[in-house]
Amino acid sequence: YDKLLSIDPGNSNDHMMAARCAIKLKQSDRATQHYMLAYKSDPRSHKIIYEYAKHLHSRDRHDQALQLIEQSNIDVQRNQKFILLLGNIQYSLGDYKQAAMYYELALGYQPDNIDLIKKLGFCYYADKQFNKAYQQFLLSEPYEDDPATYYYLGLCAQELGHKKAAVAYLEKSLSLVGPNYLPHLFLVLGQCHHDLKQYPLAIKAFKNALDVTVDDGMIYFSLANTYNDFYADKSVAVEYYQKALEHGLPPEIAPYIEQQVQYLQNQIFFSK
Repeated sequence: YDKLLSIDPGNSNDHMMAARCAIKLKQSDRATQHYMLAYKSDPRSHKIIYEYAKHLHSRDRHDQALQLIEQSNIDVQRNQKFILLLGNIQYSLGDYKQAAMYYELALGYQPDNIDLIKKLGFCYYADKQFNKAYQQFLLSEPYEDDPATYYYLGLCAQELGHKKAAVAYLEKSLSLVGPNYLPHLFLVLGQCHHDLKQYPLAIKAFKNALDVTVDDGMIYFSLANTYNDFYADKSVAVEYYQKALEHGLPPEIAPYIEQQVQYLQNQIFFSK
């Protein structure tokens, strides 16, 4: 194709074929150059715009991919490929509300696409639409034993106040999950046990989380809360509150912990 382009450097079809060959050869910069030249030769071609935008997206140049599509004035609402690509771009950009809009349209074309169903569920979850996310993940549950599905079902159930369901889903996820999920999974599982006043189980879950990571202040904070509610000896709760302060915490929690430590230390002092 380089030889053909040396004869006809403006041939958009040859640039497209050269770009595809470059991708197969893992020459991404070269592919980008050919897509750019193809687009320059024929800026109205939907095929060129789609492939070029998809390539930019694959290289994490999501803003450029989005700009390319938006400036083309394509009626994407009627184009299945562009709908899905735009959903994936917005998803990568972290605009989950926009991504959800495109994924909803895409599911109209592919209602049984499990990856789409789960991505839409995550978008709803990230946008704090927990009931919609819960219903969405329930749709994917019958198709596969996916730890992520059970994990988000558990998180949604917790947010919706369904603590027993949250425990069941998180324990199912735990039986399937890899290590990346474990600290947060154990944290939420422990919080659910705590809310159900199952304090020994909550303590066990929080300590399991600490076996995976010792750098999460929220785990120490949650463990301190449980010991405070469960143990008469408040010195244990004080110990974990102080450990929580040594690690990363949301700024609104630290003042509460400091007040709680002071209160418990006074309680310990006057109980002697």
